[in-house]
Amino acid sequence: MSNNLVKGAFVKKPSSNAPEFVKAKVSFNKSFIDYLNENANEKGYVNVDLLESKEGKLYFKLDDFVPNTATTPSVDNDSDLPF
Repeated sequence: MSNNLVKGAFVKKPSSNAPEFVKAKVSFNKSFIDYLNENANEKGYVNVDLLESKEGKLYFKLDDFVPNTATTPSVDNDSDLPF
Protein backbone atom coordinates (compact mmCIF):
# COMPACT_ATOMS: atom_id res chain seq x y z
CA MET A 1 0.00 0.00 0.00
CA SER A 2 1.25 3.46 -0.83
CA ASN A 3 1.39 6.57 1.35
CA ASN A 4 -1.09 8.40 -0.90
CA LEU A 5 -3.52 10.49 1.08
CA VAL A 6 -6.78 11.07 -0.77
CA LYS A 7 -6.85 14.65 -2.08
CA GLY A 8 -10.07 16.61 -1.77
CA ALA A 9 -11.75 14.24 0.74
CA PHE A 10 -12.01 15.12 4.40
CA VAL A 11 -13.42 13.09 7.27
CA LYS A 12 -14.17 14.12 10.85
CA LYS A 13 -15.57 12.35 13.83
CA PRO A 14 -19.18 13.40 14.52
CA SER A 15 -20.00 15.79 17.34
CA SER A 16 -20.71 14.36 20.76
CA ASN A 17 -24.37 15.31 20.28
CA ALA A 18 -24.75 13.20 17.12
CA PRO A 19 -26.78 9.98 17.29
CA GLU A 20 -24.79 6.77 17.77
CA PHE A 21 -25.46 5.62 14.21
CA VAL A 22 -23.55 8.60 12.78
CA LYS A 23 -19.98 7.32 12.44
CA ALA A 24 -18.27 10.14 10.53
CA LYS A 25 -18.76 13.43 8.70
CA VAL A 26 -17.28 13.42 5.19
CA SER A 27 -16.70 16.40 2.88
CA PHE A 28 -15.42 16.55 -0.70
CA ASN A 29 -14.13 19.53 -2.63
CA LYS A 30 -13.73 19.95 -6.40
CA SER A 31 -10.17 18.59 -6.44
CA PHE A 32 -11.59 15.22 -5.39
CA ILE A 33 -13.02 14.77 -8.91
CA ASP A 34 -9.54 15.11 -10.43
CA TYR A 35 -8.17 12.70 -7.82
CA LEU A 36 -10.81 10.10 -8.76
CA ASN A 37 -10.02 10.42 -12.45
CA GLU A 38 -6.27 10.10 -11.85
CA ASN A 39 -6.48 7.09 -9.54
CA ALA A 40 -9.23 4.89 -10.99
CA ASN A 41 -8.22 1.26 -11.50
CA GLU A 42 -8.86 -0.73 -14.68
CA LYS A 43 -12.48 -1.34 -13.59
CA GLY A 44 -13.08 2.35 -12.86
CA TYR A 45 -12.96 2.11 -9.06
CA VAL A 46 -10.91 4.14 -6.60
CA ASN A 47 -10.47 2.09 -3.43
CA VAL A 48 -9.66 3.92 -0.22
CA ASP A 49 -9.17 2.95 3.40
CA LEU A 50 -10.55 5.00 6.28
CA LEU A 51 -7.77 5.12 8.87
CA GLU A 52 -7.25 6.69 12.28
CA SER A 53 -3.98 8.35 13.27
CA LYS A 54 -2.36 7.83 16.66
CA GLU A 55 -3.76 11.22 17.61
CA GLY A 56 -7.29 10.05 16.79
CA LYS A 57 -7.70 11.98 13.52
CA LEU A 58 -9.60 10.16 10.75
CA TYR A 59 -8.28 10.25 7.17
CA PHE A 60 -8.58 8.49 3.82
CA LYS A 61 -5.65 6.72 2.18
CA LEU A 62 -5.54 5.27 -1.33
CA ASP A 63 -5.66 1.46 -1.34
CA ASP A 64 -3.51 0.58 -4.34
CA PHE A 65 -3.09 -3.11 -3.50
CA VAL A 66 -2.99 -5.33 -6.59
CA PRO A 67 -3.09 -9.08 -5.99
CA ASN A 68 -0.38 -11.12 -7.65
CA THR A 69 -2.29 -13.36 -10.05
CA ALA A 70 0.86 -14.94 -11.53
CA THR A 71 1.15 -17.44 -8.67
CA THR A 72 -2.30 -19.02 -9.03
CA PRO A 73 -2.07 -22.67 -7.94
CA SER A 74 -2.64 -25.17 -10.70
CA VAL A 75 -5.38 -27.78 -10.47
CA ASP A 76 -4.28 -31.40 -10.66
CA ASN A 77 -7.12 -33.19 -12.48
CA ASP A 78 -5.26 -36.51 -12.43
CA SER A 79 -5.07 -36.85 -8.65
CA ASP A 80 -5.82 -40.14 -6.93
CA LEU A 81 -8.32 -38.63 -4.52
CA PRO A 82 -11.30 -40.94 -3.85
CA PHE A 83 -13.87 -38.15 -4.11
